[in-house]
Amino acid sequence: MMDGIEACRHLKADPIVGSVPVVIVTTEGRREDCLRAGCDDVLIKPFDAPAFLEKVRRYAPLLERLESRIPVSCRVEFSARTGSYAAYTRDLSPHGLFLKSPRPFAIGTRLRLVLHLPVRRGPAGRGTRPLELQGEVRRIVRTAPGSNLLPGVGVRFLDLPSEALLAIEEFIAARRIR
Repeated sequence: MMDGIEACRHLKADPIVGSVPVVIVTTEGRREDCLRAGCDDVLIKPFDAPAFLEKVRRYAPLLERLESRIPVSCRVEFSARTGSYAAYTRDLSPHGLFLKSPRPFAIGTRLRLVLHLPVRRGPAGRGTRPLELQGEVRRIVRTAPGSNLLPGVGVRFLDLPSEALLAIEEFIAARRIR
């Protein structure tokens, strides 16, 4: 069995992949061994998400989310090739949403969605405004022991009609004013 230090030595000695950055996750006591093996950097255990992302950003471009999302629970009916489902959002932005769903759709899965935006109807009435949308799964969060993350999928809207975009932007703006 090969450990991280030995794997790093082999990678760095290979003329084809030797230039690929290698970051080894290790303990403080093995930092120098890792650097001598040729790794580009080390990440000392235990570490937090910001430290991890800092290392990743240093060596690989990340597609960062440009807009902020608001936390909101909206009913969503959606369908894929495998069937029709219903779930609720965890959050929403003008360009996507996160669906709380234990169903792990593959990245790239196309979804037809009906997003039910809450609206006020008259002085005391409430209802929803259904928006028919297309989306693509861009992120998957699976149930993991010890994790506080909700399982579900991040969905990026595709070919968003201008009236749907406006409705979502107005909904988000109204929520931020409160």
